[in-house]
Amino acid sequence: YRGVNLNQLPAGTLQRNPGVNVQALRPYLGYASITQLITGSNFNYHSLQAQFKKQLRHGGMFNIAYTWSRTMTDASGYSDQPQDSYNFKGEYSPADYDRRHVLVASYIYPLPFWQRPDAWHKKVFGGWQLSGVTALQSGRPLNIGIQGDVAGIGQGGQRPNLTGDWTTGSGAAARWFNAAAFANPAAGTFGNLGRNAIPGPGTNNWDVSAQKLFRFSERMNLEFRAEIYNAPHHFSYFGVATTVGAANFAQVTSATDPRIFQIGLRLAF
Repeated sequence: YRGVNLNQLPAGTLQRNPGVNVQALRPYLGYASITQLITGSNFNYHSLQAQFKKQLRHGGMFNIAYTWSRTMTDASGYSDQPQDSYNFKGEYSPADYDRRHVLVASYIYPLPFWQRPDAWHKKVFGGWQLSGVTALQSGRPLNIGIQGDVAGIGQGGQRPNLTGDWTTGSGAAARWFNAAAFANPAAGTFGNLGRNAIPGPGTNNWDVSAQKLFRFSERMNLEFRAEIYNAPHHFSYFGVATTVGAANFAQVTSATDPRIFQIGLRLAF
């Protein structure tokens, strides 16, 4: 689905008619913006998917899944609106939710000592089980925008010109991409940068837990769990300022949570 402003002015209209009210130049006089929902967008998804799964001899399990994919579309959501409503094809680009590489590994591993609790120290220190999930993902694309109505079409949502190498000195929180590689287009024109052209920060997350079951009788047991989210204390960035001319343009604005510990007890009877 696409929200399209059918009464949008062609780029340069206001520049060719200085001082004229924008409403007087629209193709359907007497009306302001006209919004219509059109179900005519295109979507393409291609991927290579692989999985390896192994059951361990003593009850453990290891699973790893990898997806290499590309999602291309001209409308990522229900209310997407094009920069230029006379050029729908100009919006064809990576989808907002496109992630090129996704690797997820999960495991359950019973520690291979003192599994038979025939002494007190084996009952206390044996029978532990480790488990966890690791997720490594490429970042979703970033859509670079500009401030105001440079094209002179009576609305915003426009993109800049790409004037240099955006990868120069990139990758840090204070400068995810080279901000100097973008500039506002000339008045009355659209920028040459496509939608969602810059890859955003990826995800690197490791969750680990340790569990042990204490059996008091045939019907009563106590389960102990110690869980660590983001075990390596590695922050994954996910918010980046994307408006040309803003004070924080190209800077990372948010990140995932720090390392979090959680301990739980569950009594079953």
